Amino acid sequence: MKCVMCGGKTEHKKIRAVELGKELGTFEADACTRCGEKYYSEETMRKIQARELELGVFGLEAETEVTRYGNSLAVRIKKAISDFVGLRKGRKVHVYPVDANKIAIEVV
Repeated sequence: MKCVMCGGKTEHKKIRAVELGKELGTFEADACTRCGEKYYSEETMRKIQARELELGVFGLEAETEVTRYGNSLAVRIKKAISDFVGLRKGRKVHVYPVDANKIAIEVV
């Protein structure tokens, strides 16, 4: 199989899957030898998603809007995400730019 991302060659092998720092297991996939892109079968994707649901990491990404809070800007964080990272009212966080398009928030 040819990789649709870079045109490289893929090889069939077992790959360790991790989502948001949680070990999902090892699954068969075709992986590009050049860029590392992975291609799973539908059945394997169902198994991976079932494991993500079991571990509570499925669907944690969310899109939100930036709002104004006095002279500052505020971002709402979905409850499922705050529960996952242990974020609570009054808890301290460290906020910093990663690059021009990304901000990180670390619970301290």
